[in-house]
Parts: sequence; structure tokens; C-alpha cells
Amino acid sequence: MSPDQLELKSMEWKVTRYRRAQPYARTGAEDLSPVDRDTFQRGGMTVRFHRDDTGKVVTFEFSNPVNRNIAVTRISEPPAARQ
Repeated sequence: MSPDQLELKSMEWKVTRYRRAQPYARTGAEDLSPVDRDTFQRGGMTVRFHRDDTGKVVTFEFSNPVNRNIAVTRISEPPAARQ
């Protein structure tokens, strides 16, 4: 087995094998164009960020031709911001 592979055995001796995923290499094709303050678009996809009174992003909405206004809400600060 290579260093990029991992094998786990359950209590029932079932073996599950994992291998390291290849890193994501951004190509630039995913660039979003700004269309308004905190609103970006690419093709039929729209991402809109919502801020609280202090200006911190607390929610964003994702829409595409099939799904509209899927909201994602921040529930806590990232670990680095808590320090």
C-alpha cells in the first residue's frame, strides 16, 4: 500500500479503503462576474451575499435555472476568527 492510501477495518472485519484525493487546481473558468453589490453571476448561476448591520457576511443565497434561493447561513465564526 502506498502512503497515499489508507485501509480501515470495522469491528466486523469489513475493510474500507481510501486514497488521497488529488488537489483542486483552479483554472479560472469558475470566475463569477459582479452584477451588483454582493451579487455575482456566471451563466444562469447567481450567488448573493447578505450582511448584518456591522457588514459581516452572515448568509448567502445560491440560485441556478433548476434551484432558486438556496440559503446558507453562518452558524458560528471560523476557528481563526475566534482567537
